[in-house]
Amino acid sequence: MQSGLGCSVGTLLSGIMAGAVSGWVFGATMFAGAAATLWLGRRTGLLS
Repeated sequence: MQSGLGCSVGTLLSGIMAGAVSGWVFGATMFAGAAATLWLGRRTGLLS
C-alpha cells in the first residue's frame, strides 16, 4: 500500500481509516517509541 502522506503518517492514517487493527497497533507502537525516547533522553541528560 502506498500513500502520498509519507511513510509513517500514511500507514497510520490509512490503517485507522480502514478500521484495521494494524493501524491502531502501529499508532500505539509509535506513541510508545516516542515516549521511551523522551524518557531515555531526559534520564541520560541528552534532552533537557
